Amino acid sequence: MIKRKAVLLIDDSDESKQAINLVKNSTIDYVEYNIKKFEHTCCADLPTTKVSSIFAIEGVFRGLEGIKQYISLRGSPSVEVQSESEYW
Repeated sequence: MIKRKAVLLIDDSDESKQAINLVKNSTIDYVEYNIKKFEHTCCADLPTTKVSSIFAIEGVFRGLEGIKQYISLRGSPSVEVQSESEYW
């Protein structure tokens, strides 16, 4: 079975640094992606993307409160998303 990791979108802000610490201190598997690097490695800037954000199978969670909500949700034993056909 393929297990998808959450994607943590960040920039160089203090809020993003706090978000990184929150997720690192949880037991969640994730991939960190700095949106400022996107303009250098791909097409352009992502001006409409709010950072810090987590994109995951369970949904999109924006800002520190959203990230805290996601961590809380993932810590709940009743949450089990394993479908290989789910995309976000």
